[in-house]
Amino acid sequence: MLIPLVQVFDQLVYFQTVENDAAPAELRSVLCEEMERRALCRAEVPAPLGGERERFLRLVSDLRNRRDDYAARLGHVALAGISSASRREAESRKSILSSILSGGTANASDQDEAARMLWQARLVLKLGELYDAEEGELLAELRRIRAREEHLLRELRSGEDTPFVTTVQPEAVGTGREKMQKLRCTAWAKLFALGADRTAAGSIFLTGDRDGLDMLLERYESLAGRRATHLLDCLLPAGHPQGEELFFKISRFRSESAALRAKLDAVLDNPETAGPPDIDPWSAAEEDAWAKLLADLYPAETCGRTRLRLFACPRIAPAHLFLDAFAGGGGKIFTEPAPAGPGCVVGVMEGA
Repeated sequence: MLIPLVQVFDQLVYFQTVENDAAPAELRSVLCEEMERRALCRAEVPAPLGGERERFLRLVSDLRNRRDDYAARLGHVALAGISSASRREAESRKSILSSILSGGTANASDQDEAARMLWQARLVLKLGELYDAEEGELLAELRRIRAREEHLLRELRSGEDTPFVTTVQPEAVGTGREKMQKLRCTAWAKLFALGADRTAAGSIFLTGDRDGLDMLLERYESLAGRRATHLLDCLLPAGHPQGEELFFKISRFRSESAALRAKLDAVLDNPETAGPPDIDPWSAAEEDAWAKLLADLYPAETCGRTRLRLFACPRIAPAHLFLDAFAGGGGKIFTEPAPAGPGCVVGVMEGA
């Protein structure tokens, strides 16, 4: 997701749960390290743990390695507690979570509601990472089993090309992914809203999850009484060359598209000015120029295509929008009315 976006934006910010945490698999590469060195992207933690980092990472380690001890209970509390429930259930989860977090040495910060919500949100996100890893391993194993079954069945049928229906269907695994994705959205919304310094992250937020974007757009329309303004729909390269050739092409693309990107930036930097009807930042001739540059540097036959869609949500603070869409309004976090704010831009990367 990073490579296509660096063609458009000066620098990408990747949210992380914990400061100085190990990079997720998709960012753990020489390529991503080089992108960070060249200031094309950077990681940011919305709500740093500070002095509590080591204690939190010990909990995560227990979650991975000591499931027969208290990790299973911790996972239940984190996953169940982030959704709404009765007061009695909420109080029970709160006392269990406080007990786990305190480790027998409770302190005042653990009793603070905001601190507890932050810990809970971080745990959900770490549980999500664990879920992804386990699901990936399970799917890989099921595919290996399926391949062995099909090989044996082909041998039994003397090499015919139409094997029997096998019993293992990897596609049927992972039915909890949708629920996990919703929990993650809720956790990120709380983590972002409770962060001490939210302005550094900017006002443009991108995802690869179309369902999550649709939830944001629907909630914005309900809150604002108007639909979000469509800003941009453009093609980007889905694949890319390797090594130094990639960075040469990124540099050339950004240089030759500077005027087009400047016009787009003028709109993206001021979402409060975006209003209906939908905005088209480029003329037909400029759209053709973008398409030609894309074809010259990233031919569709070898690089494929992905699509970036951007929408402006004027006059609403992003933290409030995210909480309202994903966390039931965040009444426990914000007691004052939602400020109007300049607004934000949200977008999605999806197949062309």
